[in-house]
Amino acid sequence: MLYYTYKAGEGMRNQLTVKKIEKVKDKVILLIGNEDHDHHLVISNQCFEINVVNEGSIVNEDYVDKLKACDQFHQIMDGAFKLLKKRDYGTLELSSKLIKKYDNKNAVEMVVAELQRRNYLNDEKFLESFVLKRQAKGMGLTRVILELNELGFKNINEAVYKIGQHQEDENAYKVGEKYFKKNNKKPEDKLIVGLYTKLSTHGYDEPTIRKVFNKLNLRLDEYN
Repeated sequence: MLYYTYKAGEGMRNQLTVKKIEKVKDKVILLIGNEDHDHHLVISNQCFEINVVNEGSIVNEDYVDKLKACDQFHQIMDGAFKLLKKRDYGTLELSSKLIKKYDNKNAVEMVVAELQRRNYLNDEKFLESFVLKRQAKGMGLTRVILELNELGFKNINEAVYKIGQHQEDENAYKVGEKYFKKNNKKPEDKLIVGLYTKLSTHGYDEPTIRKVFNKLNLRLDEYN
């Protein structure tokens, strides 16, 4: 975690003095500087407690940088929690959103690492949850993989099929059966084309679609 401890005798490049400390609600206002320049900082109580000093303390520019970095770390962490309260995220998608909002890649990487350490961000759990939720809505694994690719997951075909393969045929049949019952008064050729289109756009592959047609006693070959 970010913190600063000044030790007597360490390098005093750009020596600064803590001139004023003022606490206002959940913020701390600091005036730190020397004859040439002053830093006016407004940081969170949490960051001040981690980097605590007293009025009159001698610090340097590194301390000021650490205060700024610490404060943005906690801002980004708060932003990450707000996103995670709304829904689950994979690591890359969350990182991209945070970098776009806060424009600080290094701080975002620190936040993401901390979220992973606390198990608030877990790509394996996210992957399993995502697959099962999309399958519950009738989506096939081919489409699920494409959606995960768009979220930054790569080389996941094997993992996705391991999670959802056992349910794929049954889910495809449910989608097909529902469509068949709703449209069985259509001419057979239109019914078959519509059913094939429905299953393929839902992300079911050719072998799975054929299984559905066989169970519904429909001939696919002459229309495919």
